[in-house]
Amino acid sequence: MKQKKINNITAILFAVAAAVLFCLKFSLSTSPFYGPGLHTHDSAIFFLIGKYWAEGSIPYIDLWDHKGPMIFFINCLGCLIAGKHGVFALQCVFLSAFIFFTFKTFELRFNRWTSAGLSIVSLFWLACSYEGGNLTEEYVLPLLAASVYLTVRWLDDYRRTPCGHNPWNAVLLGAILAFCFLTRLTNGLGAAGATLAIALILIKDRQWKNLLLNAAGFLGGALALILPFAVYFAAKGALDECIFGSFLFNVSNLDAAEGGVGNNYWRANIIPFSIMAVNCFGLAVLSLFVLIRDKERRADAFVWLVSSLMLGWWLFTSSLMSHYRTVAVPFFPALVIMLAGMKGRFLKASGLAVLALLIVGPVFLTLRKWSSFVDYFDRPEAVQVAEELRGDIPPEDLPTTIIYGDPQFYLLLDIKPVYHNFTYPDGQGAKSERLRDDIVKEYSSCKASHILVSGGQVLIDGILRDRYAFVKEYGADGDYKLYERL
Repeated sequence: MKQKKINNITAILFAVAAAVLFCLKFSLSTSPFYGPGLHTHDSAIFFLIGKYWAEGSIPYIDLWDHKGPMIFFINCLGCLIAGKHGVFALQCVFLSAFIFFTFKTFELRFNRWTSAGLSIVSLFWLACSYEGGNLTEEYVLPLLAASVYLTVRWLDDYRRTPCGHNPWNAVLLGAILAFCFLTRLTNGLGAAGATLAIALILIKDRQWKNLLLNAAGFLGGALALILPFAVYFAAKGALDECIFGSFLFNVSNLDAAEGGVGNNYWRANIIPFSIMAVNCFGLAVLSLFVLIRDKERRADAFVWLVSSLMLGWWLFTSSLMSHYRTVAVPFFPALVIMLAGMKGRFLKASGLAVLALLIVGPVFLTLRKWSSFVDYFDRPEAVQVAEELRGDIPPEDLPTTIIYGDPQFYLLLDIKPVYHNFTYPDGQGAKSERLRDDIVKEYSSCKASHILVSGGQVLIDGILRDRYAFVKEYGADGDYKLYERL
């Protein structure tokens, strides 16, 4: 028992050290190594809503975005701790937990040194899809990794003696999926697939009592996380907006996503697609093979087949954002464990060869991606434009200036948006009539003394023409246009 405790402490220290080093290098939006121009777009939105939530604003009412409240709450908590540095600290905590559970999963099959090495390989897989840090997928990583760990442990027990599933594990799985739901609806599809497969196995075995206990535990775990947010937003009169922003808006636009099947852009995004191909479809093909050839591991193969197909289907048909593929990374240990269990000389040799590629591949992909990634997100022009705006807009008018289409400017100018639809109004309004009408109504109030337009402004073109006067262009190519209220 004492040795086990020492081993766990060592594993935690290893996880913390690896997490801090990773975040210092790769979290462009929060790492103290990088300047203000590197606060990436989505991270800027989450940080803004969290920052002003900590100061008393209400998400969805005062500041709106189509994400679940958990990402705003994490940023709020980070801001209460130490502002941007507090968010960075929380990132390190979450990533440490991800590395720890990944390590513990590998340790179910390998020695500690091998497990540590494979955990580092998992971080290279993560780096391939990591877009600047402080994104929703990052915070669900430890929970998905924990679900993989719990599932592998149960499958080991089930292989030795077919048994029911521990209801307390179902409580944890319910909380895990609720957390995923409270960030982005689709983040938990892999864990949901594994949970569904386990339930089907219990039905096959006629474990009715155990199934009911698990269902109750799962529901209890989910409600324990969802209800506090529901009660809070209901008390603030924001429950309807919360449900619309975190659920209804996203569900209504699932078919509007720019999918990878018919979009040529995938050729320029081979790295995130490699993550998906290996950790989803690679796992699915291997699971199908094991399901047919290995009777002893059929339960394992069935669980990972359902899990990988559910997640892989979404990632293949969804938007091509690299960070969407991050949620496939926690299933890398399941793929390695399935490979390590291959039987027969030829299959074992093949498994080792594939494993070698899985180790070398992400290292190569990471080096290829990150050689130019900082330059891609670095925005010195935006920093310069923000400085010019401070000189051109009267100090008393700066707090009522709206940035149309580039929310990072709110951080550069240190101002709170005066309209709650402040992120990308044209893009979001095009996907929802309700939101479009709300945007036009809000901007028609003309509370904003100045509007800086970045990109198009279709929804407010008439408002700018009738109620505002053009002042000045900014940027080398005139990408930013400033308007002043008449």
